[in-house]
Amino acid sequence: MSRVPTALTAWRCHVLIQTINLGFLPIGGALVSQWLLRNQLLDFKSSAGLVVAMAVPTTSNMCVSLTSAAGGDQATAVLNAVGGNLLGVLVTPLLDRKS
Repeated sequence: MSRVPTALTAWRCHVLIQTINLGFLPIGGALVSQWLLRNQLLDFKSSAGLVVAMAVPTTSNMCVSLTSAAGGDQATAVLNAVGGNLLGVLVTPLLDRKS
């Protein structure tokens, strides 16, 4: 827990991670989903499921486990996992409306 205050100051890292997780990935998922649907490689329900799956935040245990295995900063991973899950409650319904 002693590294948490330091991890809190890495705001650029947090913004980048949340922008990728709650911005680029859902948009990319929606674009891929629409392409697959247009080319009849995916039905509508599967296409919608792909969009939802790309819009929800990742699980906390996977974020921390993979960061730890890669030798990354676990405190930053924990903060981003928690922050992403809290932001996801607000952002995911908005992203889902657009699909």
